[in-house]
Amino acid sequence: MIGNISNKLLPSAVVAQQNVGAQPGTDRGSLAASMAICGAAVVHIVSLVIFVGLMGTWLLSITPETVLEVVRTYVVPAVFGAVAVQAIITVRRLRPVVIAFAVAVLVQLGLVPLMPGLAFVATGICVLTTILLTWFLRPRVAEGRAETAASGQPQGK
Repeated sequence: MIGNISNKLLPSAVVAQQNVGAQPGTDRGSLAASMAICGAAVVHIVSLVIFVGLMGTWLLSITPETVLEVVRTYVVPAVFGAVAVQAIITVRRLRPVVIAFAVAVLVQLGLVPLMPGLAFVATGICVLTTILLTWFLRPRVAEGRAETAASGQPQGK
């Protein structure tokens, strides 16, 4: 909620240390960095409240319903689709993607039509079910080998 570490918080800490003439790793440098990060977080949250909370609500109240319907129908799914594709590409493992897709299809096309009251919590059900299934269906043999190899102990049968 307070922003990207590498793009906003870390630069604010570096600039704060430079402005007060403090070296990184010293008490003065740590204090300057901590205060800069806290300041950046406060500015970010205040700007979110003003620009998203207040002005966003106002903008939605004056936007015609037909425009909002087009946004809900076409723009929101396109953005979610792009984010989903990016997440799938970065995961680089097929098992969690297949599990997540299967759970989403089952919940949206099976559970929600049977129990319409669950429509509001369908996303949460999908997320929790995917986490649990991915955890329990993970390959355990590879993990045992990786732990043994990392400890430097010989692998036995």
